[in-house]
Amino acid sequence: MTQDPKAAPPGRRPRSGPWGWVLLIAVVLLTAGAFIGGAVVGWRVHDGEAMAQSHPHPSVVTVTADPVETAPVGMPDVRGLSEETARQVIADAALGSSEITISSTQWAGPEGLVVTQSPVFGVAEPAEIDLVLSVPAEVPEAVGRRAADISREVSNLGAQVTIVEAYQPGAEAGTVLGIEPAAGNPLPAMVTVTQASPASSVYLREVEALQSDCRAESVRLDGPTYDFGMSCSVRETSESVWLLARVVDSIEGAVGIPDTADPTTTARVEIIVDGTVALDTTVAYGQPATQVDIDATGALRLVIRITNTNAELNSTVVALADTQIVGEASAVEGLTKE
Repeated sequence: MTQDPKAAPPGRRPRSGPWGWVLLIAVVLLTAGAFIGGAVVGWRVHDGEAMAQSHPHPSVVTVTADPVETAPVGMPDVRGLSEETARQVIADAALGSSEITISSTQWAGPEGLVVTQSPVFGVAEPAEIDLVLSVPAEVPEAVGRRAADISREVSNLGAQVTIVEAYQPGAEAGTVLGIEPAAGNPLPAMVTVTQASPASSVYLREVEALQSDCRAESVRLDGPTYDFGMSCSVRETSESVWLLARVVDSIEGAVGIPDTADPTTTARVEIIVDGTVALDTTVAYGQPATQVDIDATGALRLVIRITNTNAELNSTVVALADTQIVGEASAVEGLTKE
């Protein structure tokens, strides 16, 4: 029997060639990949279960809300508005079904504005609404009346009152000297009332004298003591002079012989205002003091002339008891000594 020369010798395996090794390596890789993939999947599943146990899903809570209640509609504030605008505001506030009544009253400022309303702001769902509209008021007659009364009257008509003070000789303090606008005009929202300020006074001893034989000291005159008096010494005749600068309205006080003088003392006293003798009197020891109340409105010059009428005395003393000049405060204070 003839053998095939290409057949393998007995006892030896035939060679597989290079493709056998490739196939073997592929099988090994597939096996390893399957093992690793299974391990990863198992770890993922285990980790997910652990997380699910440690972080449970939140529970769902259902809340039932109470039904929303609608607040009742309140009355708006329409004061200062015209009737048309006020009606629109009321309608916009869902109060169009409310019955509106219109009336009028005298009031300061423009015509046709709501002065008062009923009900007041905030009242819920009013069935009826009353609006009072303004009609022009007039500035009242005021001069000579008490400023407080005029202020109250005008304020009750809705106007704001400003009070200023001014001095007027002879006017009673607190009375009206003027009003702006003048009486009879339409009453505006702002009114100015000028009231008389009280008079002020300073003692004559505090006023700078142009010339004087008098000195400031307390004097006792027919009993009482006058702490702001003056003693004027004279041998025969003496004149003391003060400049009044047209700011003094009156000169007030008393004059006489002091209780400390010689009991036989007599003297003539003349008070002269701008050359006119306003007082001419004779004073004597132990007699009541002569009162002084002289109109000096607008005067420039005051002279007090004293004459010794007892020839047996070399000199005499006359006392001015708390004599004052009266006028507007800042003006008369401007005459005092610095």
